Amino acid sequence: MKTAIIFILLCAAFPLLAQTERQILPADMKQMTVVTEPATLPQGFFRAGESVAYNRFSYIWFDENRKKKDFYTVENNWFLNITSRTRLEYGLTDRLQVHASIAYLFKQYQTGALEHGAQTDTVYDMSAIHRGHGMNSIHTGMSFQFIPQRDGRQSSLTGTVDLLIPVGHKNLNHIKGFHDYRLPTSDGYFATQIDLAYKKISYPFSWTAEAAYTHNFPCTLADNSFQELVNKVGDVLELRSGLNFHLNEWIALTNKLTFRSAARTTSTYATGEVKEYMKNDILYYTGYLVFHVGRCRISEGVQATVTAKNRRADNLFYLTVEYLF
Repeated sequence: MKTAIIFILLCAAFPLLAQTERQILPADMKQMTVVTEPATLPQGFFRAGESVAYNRFSYIWFDENRKKKDFYTVENNWFLNITSRTRLEYGLTDRLQVHASIAYLFKQYQTGALEHGAQTDTVYDMSAIHRGHGMNSIHTGMSFQFIPQRDGRQSSLTGTVDLLIPVGHKNLNHIKGFHDYRLPTSDGYFATQIDLAYKKISYPFSWTAEAAYTHNFPCTLADNSFQELVNKVGDVLELRSGLNFHLNEWIALTNKLTFRSAARTTSTYATGEVKEYMKNDILYYTGYLVFHVGRCRISEGVQATVTAKNRRADNLFYLTVEYLF
């Protein structure tokens, strides 16, 4: 009789134990959205994504007084960049995530120009199309939640360290003639970035604040006239603030304002000549419309300039597809 009672109690306890486990490890963890998800992936979770960024050369310039000006070139120029980036993320623990991405770049520069020969009274077509395509860079790094989002806490503080490794051609290549060559696809320099991000969730909203600093290392390049130089791109400080919210249960809108300030870039030639380029800054808005379909996430976004100093106002368009395993 005593053995039968113990057996009945154990059988009754098994469903309770199973229910407790589901509360700790919820099956809907993979259904978390860009608004509600933690800053890092939970332990054992893996995410793969592919994103495409498209931008064209802008003929709008912000001067040193932040005044917007249109500018024109003597020739008819047309320039575009298309960057495809594959990103992989894995949660080593609930607080530590490693990630890596590799980018492939396609760029095209088209020039339309006519030249009149006075002696022969002949018009020469000097138009040309220059293209470049190939690997651009590899990003690798890790993120750690110093203050984790768990145990009912709806806020987190996360630090990220990234290393940028240049790959691909950094100079003009496959040169066959004055108008027959390929454009470089890599900037040629290594860089490290440190990022600190705060996130607060109040469903259906979340708010983020970030600060990031990027140090760019010097690199050796050759300019368009094939003179060798040492180029040091200025370090970059970025401050970001974002507000994200659900439009319904499976569509979210993310909004972020970013202030980016870049120090002077210097180019030192083998002859000893030094060229300096003015430091610049920009304030831009980035918005994404994010669709959640099960474990799949599709994002469409745009980056638009609000104001800037000593730089162009190029707009970017994004398309991202991610899947959580």
